[in-house]
Parts: sequence; C-alpha cells; structure tokens
Amino acid sequence: MRSMHRFGIAAVLVPAVCAGVVYLRAGAQTAPARQPLITEALVDAGSATLTINGHDFPAGFPAVTLGMNELPVRWATESSTATWLPELQPGTYLLTAAWPDGAGAVFYLTVGAAGPAGPAGPRGPRGEDAPVVWTGAASPPAPAGSGADTAGGGGPATAADHAEAGNTHFGAGSLGSVTTGGSNSAFGHLALGSLTTGNDNAAFGRLSMRSLLSGSDNLAIGKQAMLRSTDASFNVALGSGALENSTGGQHNVALGAASLLQSQGDGNIGIGRNALRLNAAGTGNTAVGYEAGINNRTGSNNVYIGSRGENGDDGVVRIGDPAVHSRTYLAGEVIGEINVVPVYQ
Repeated sequence: MRSMHRFGIAAVLVPAVCAGVVYLRAGAQTAPARQPLITEALVDAGSATLTINGHDFPAGFPAVTLGMNELPVRWATESSTATWLPELQPGTYLLTAAWPDGAGAVFYLTVGAAGPAGPAGPRGPRGEDAPVVWTGAASPPAPAGSGADTAGGGGPATAADHAEAGNTHFGAGSLGSVTTGGSNSAFGHLALGSLTTGNDNAAFGRLSMRSLLSGSDNLAIGKQAMLRSTDASFNVALGSGALENSTGGQHNVALGAASLLQSQGDGNIGIGRNALRLNAAGTGNTAVGYEAGINNRTGSNNVYIGSRGENGDDGVVRIGDPAVHSRTYLAGEVIGEINVVPVYQ
C-alpha cells in the first residue's frame, strides 16, 4: 500500500519574487490573469511522486524546486503538477514552482509525521502606505505540535501586514510579534522578536533588541545588543552585548562590546569595549577608551577619558591612567577655576 500524506497551505507569494528567488519575465509577455495558488502537496513514497495541487496554474511545465533539489516534472495541468521525488529526510522544505510566463508560487512542505496546524493569529490593522515593498517569504511554520512537525500555522502579522506598515525582517522569529508597529527593520534570529507597537527601530544581529515591546527610534547592531530593553527609546548600541541588560534607558550611546552593559540610566555615552560596563543607575556619564569608567557603578555626570574611574565618583573628570601616564601637556590657555589636588604621587 502506498504511503500518502497531506499537508496544509503554508504560503503564496507574488509572481515576481518568491523567498529570495527572483523569476524574470522574458520578452514582452504579459502577466497571467490570476496568480497561481498551491493548496496542497501530496507525497507518494511508494511511487516516489510529489503531486502539487491548486488552481490557476499557467500553461506549460513549471520549474519545481524542493529545498536545494530541482524536481523533474512528469506532467502538468491547470490545477495539478506531478514530479519525481528524491528520498528526503523528515523536515520542512520550501517548495517553489515557476512557470514559463513568469508566474510563481511557493509552499511549505513537511515530510514526516505532521502535527496539527498552528493557530492563526489576528490580522493587524492596516498601517500607512510606505515605500518599502515586502519581498521575503511569508511567516515561517508555527512551532511543532507535541511529538510531531507542523506545516502551516501563522502569527500575529502576515507578510502583507509587514509590507503595509513598512517593516522589513530576515531571520527566524525576527519581528514575529509586531501588530501596529511600523518602519522597523530586523535582521537576525529573533531580532526584535517581541516588538508589538514600536516604530523606527533597526536591529541587526542575533537576539538584538529581542525583548523590546514598544520602544522607538533605537539602533542595535551586534549579537544581543539591547537584548533586555523593553520600552527604551532613542538609543544606539553597536557591539556584541552593548546595552545588553538595559531595560528602559533613553538617549544612551554604547559603542563597543559590553559597553554600558548594565546601564538603566539616561544620557550615558560609552565608547570602547567595557566602557561604563558596570554603571547601572548613573546618568549623564561619558567614558572614552577601553574599560573607561568601569569602576564607577552608580555615579552620574562623570567624564572618563582613558581612565577606569573610581566607584562613588559624581561630577568628576578623570583623564588618563596613573599607572600608565606620567605627564599631561595642555596647549593654550586653561580658563576656569581650577583646584589642583595631588591625588597621585
């Protein structure tokens, strides 16, 4: 007896672009009247055949790929196409079909025991028109059911929702929860994965801004940059772990790995690896250099240039490391009230 499995609909994209594969029209052919739609794909392991069913299939044999495999087409009609099927390991594969007239369609096919389809989330409201055009694949399959794979599923926002709101994302789980947020960009596994209503954020790197829910105008570049920020806004974090544990700070700039790592304050600037790494509650601090200001945990309004600082500093300017620097030269006039205190002998 032949083994046959049915799988639900996963995705259908526009004819010109499908999951990163671009189909080019040749000559002056006109677009098909209707977009082809794949409704199911049937695997017959006994005859090594894959049957693709749907409607509005154009005339001619389509070019069919499953994952990285090109599948030879056996026959094709306006509602069904059959191909030879190689031996496959259990898993979910992207199935694409491209017809000679330039039309195309995609489908997620699960090979193996299929679990129940994931529940479809509510469609987000339409946002303002934006110049960004969504060209990626539709939402990935929902997480597997108990003990089985799933093919299909959905999420709070569809590819069309993303395009309408001007959002762009690439990477598993990136921008996976957005509802009304717009003009966001996420690249990397779970980048901006929790965002629902924030706007104008850009996250590049695995887990960057993973926890952000409603903040806006943030830029995070690097693995786990701004990882735990939830409602932060107007921050810049460049470097792995920059502003990683900050939850709600505003107007901070962290340039360098683990810079401002623990910061919960506002208006801090840390430039250099580990700059102001341990300062949690301070505000208005500026630190430039490797581990600049790393000793200060709570102080505010300090300036550190090439200095690790001291815990408890508040409104202090420190330039240089006494263990390294022995002289300071200042050209021109020094204007202001200056009290010289011999701290280091």
